[in-house]
Amino acid sequence: MVGDASAAMTACEKALKKGVFAQAIRPPTVPDGTSRLRLAVMASHTGAELRQAAKALAAVVPAQPVIVPDERADTHPRVYDGWAEAA
Repeated sequence: MVGDASAAMTACEKALKKGVFAQAIRPPTVPDGTSRLRLAVMASHTGAELRQAAKALAAVVPAQPVIVPDERADTHPRVYDGWAEAA
């Protein structure tokens, strides 16, 4: 999740320049403030390709952590900054 719709579009465009297709998903498809990148992983992707994609995304996604609503009942939202962790 990126948060801002314009930041999601910018990240999408920058990722494409790095060879990673990360589709920006923005309102009205998702609620305001929850724009995100959609990725598709296939069985044919190698571990090296996935690490390369994670590094590319870490370079283009805004660095601030995003509060992600936790869909499980009786739990608090979680903060996700997984791009840096994945890279």
